[in-house]
Amino acid sequence: MSKLTVLCLLGAVCFALADDDDDDCRKPCPRNYSPVCGSDGKTYSNLCELLNANCDREKGRKITAVFNGECIKRCYSGEVKRECPVSACYLLLNPICGSDGKTYDNDCVLDGANCGLPDDQKIKPKSCGPCPTTCRKPCTFIYAPVCGSDGKTYASQCVLDNANCGRDRDEQVTVAFPGDCIKRCYPGNEVRPCPIVGCNRMLRPVCGSDGRTYSNDCLLDSANCALPEGRKIVPRSCGPCKKRDD
Repeated sequence: MSKLTVLCLLGAVCFALADDDDDDCRKPCPRNYSPVCGSDGKTYSNLCELLNANCDREKGRKITAVFNGECIKRCYSGEVKRECPVSACYLLLNPICGSDGKTYDNDCVLDGANCGLPDDQKIKPKSCGPCPTTCRKPCTFIYAPVCGSDGKTYASQCVLDNANCGRDRDEQVTVAFPGDCIKRCYPGNEVRPCPIVGCNRMLRPVCGSDGRTYSNDCLLDSANCALPEGRKIVPRSCGPCKKRDD
C-alpha cells in the first residue's frame, strides 16, 4: 500500500508527500473546495488532489503545500478596491502575470491598467511572478532526427528545443544521440535470410508492433520469417513493451 505523509505546522501550512510504491497511490477525493497552493505554483482544490498529483513524480520532485488558499492570493488578494484613476502605486515589487500576457510590478499597477477598460476586457491576474517568455521558434521541415533522453525521436534539434518550452529545468529533455531512437536497439542495416538460426544471446530488448518483447533485433527478424508481408512485425520502441492497463 502507498504511504501518505502529511506534516502540518501550527495547523496552517501542510507539507504533503506520497510514496508511490505501488499502483494504488491515487485516492478518491472529496468535492469540497478547500484550496492549497503547491510548491509548483499551482492551486489544488484540496490536499487530497495535491497528494494524487504526487503519484507520478519521483521522490526528489514531490510537490508540497506552501500555504492554505489559492496561489494567486500570495500576490493578488483582490481585497483592496481601488477607484480609478489609480495613482501613486507603492514601489513594492511583487510581480503578477496578467491575462494579457504582460507582467505588472504589483497588484496596484495591474488595477491601474484596468482603468478605462470595459468589463469584458478587464485584465485578470493569471499567476504570481513574471509571465513566462515565449521560447518556441519556427522549425524547418528538414528531417534531421535526434533521440531525446525521454526515449522519443524528435524531427530535429529545433523540435526538441520547442518541446522543452514550459518545462521545469529538471524536466528538460536532452539529446541522447543523433538519429532515430529505434536505431539504438534495431539498426536495421543487416539483411538476414530466412530461416534465421543461431541468433546471438545479447540482451538488447525491442518492443514489436505485435505487443511482444524480443530479446534482440535478430529474434524479431526471425519471428517475421513465418509471416506474410502484410503482417510483418516492425520495431516500435527500444526496451520491453509496456504492459497495457486492463
